[in-house]
Amino acid sequence: MDQYRARGIPLDGMHIDVDLQDRYRTFTINTAPDKFPNPKQMFQDLRNMGVKACTNITPVISSTGDGYYKTLAEGLQEK
Repeated sequence: MDQYRARGIPLDGMHIDVDLQDRYRTFTINTAPDKFPNPKQMFQDLRNMGVKACTNITPVISSTGDGYYKTLAEGLQEK
């Protein structure tokens, strides 16, 4: 983010795609160190810089994949 400003590139808005999600699962965030380790701070920093950010959410509850997926588990429990 800072590099845009440092290089004189105007940045008024940023679109965050599904890469934000953990394995593209709805209602998750990939907080791996090389992805989005502190999303709350990232969005706050963007806001403080005057950058409007929006996220692209894929509205799919996948029933495949490995590991625990809270949204799927809760949906199946309420079934």
